[in-house]
Amino acid sequence: MQFHPEVTHTRQGMRMLERFVRDICQCEALWTPAKIIDDAVERIRQQVGDDKVILGLSGGVDSSVTAMLLHRAIGKNLTCVFVDNGLLAPERSAAGDGDVRRPLWPEHCSR
Repeated sequence: MQFHPEVTHTRQGMRMLERFVRDICQCEALWTPAKIIDDAVERIRQQVGDDKVILGLSGGVDSSVTAMLLHRAIGKNLTCVFVDNGLLAPERSAAGDGDVRRPLWPEHCSR
């Protein structure tokens, strides 16, 4: 059995996480989702600098989020490579009509 307090269907999950962070870890709740994104983009800028990055884009959530963060951080210095192996459903494919295609495909991706 797995327990995931972060998911919406776990009753009192957010309360458990908040108690863990504040009471047990003695941390302040200083972050927001927007701050997490801004911090990630800034860390990428610091690490990458003016270098170019090539990213394998699978069409899944992990590589798509990584691509969006890289796009925000380094813009045209990002090249994504998508290999359509024929196994992804069209709605999961970066080459399909999903949300990834609009902002990234023409500028950053090749097949």
